[in-house]
Amino acid sequence: MNNENKKTFYENEEYFRKIEDDLTFSLPEGNYFIIRIDGRNFSKLTRKFYEKPYDDYFKKIMIETTKFTMENCGIPILFAYTQSDEISFIINKDARAYALKMRKWLSIVPSIASSFFTFKTGHIVSFDARVLIVSKEEIIDYVSWRSEDSYRNCINNYAFYALYEDDKELNGKNQEQKLELLKERGIDFNEVNNDIKYGSIVYYMDYLKKAYNKISGKEVFAQRRVLTHKPSNEMLKKLDDLLKEEC
Repeated sequence: MNNENKKTFYENEEYFRKIEDDLTFSLPEGNYFIIRIDGRNFSKLTRKFYEKPYDDYFKKIMIETTKFTMENCGIPILFAYTQSDEISFIINKDARAYALKMRKWLSIVPSIASSFFTFKTGHIVSFDARVLIVSKEEIIDYVSWRSEDSYRNCINNYAFYALYEDDKELNGKNQEQKLELLKERGIDFNEVNNDIKYGSIVYYMDYLKKAYNKISGKEVFAQRRVLTHKPSNEMLKKLDDLLKEEC
């Protein structure tokens, strides 16, 4: 390279920063957002290492991954929904994290989840991500949609593995007929864990912790927050309350 034509460090800095900025999209302020991440090629992973049709340990790790990401991504998440290998993070409408740069949100959130899942299981995985701009009312519709998707997939998976040697019997069967086939084979779908059937809502719960004031010598109570989870079918009517919370 001809040194006479070589650009200075500062010229390169200005030029390439401008290219970055030209392709940086900032999300609009004052909106609720949903970031949904999905496991990449998780079907191969689960076939090889986890029980079918559903694995309790896998479900446990997905909930732990959800909690860890909520606590460490730096974005004000109101609550999250998880089923199978997907997680949806519902984000406060007052969020300003990372100057609302979409590339930041869509890289930080899935990278934290991927790292945590890999660390906990020893299996190297990755999640992809997308972001949705939604209204408050649409959040409830969204979670209902994903919960129904979970329920339908759960029936299909149980039916498929119950009839693994003759899955052609499932052709043309609706949900009710598949449930009847499961019943004929001694599988009571009503006994399947609701977290598996409907997915889980992960949310912050406030509680009072008993403490001791060393100065006054009196017993006091301090307010604390902890992440917990419940099946989504038990939480759908309470989503309005979660949307009122400030992170």
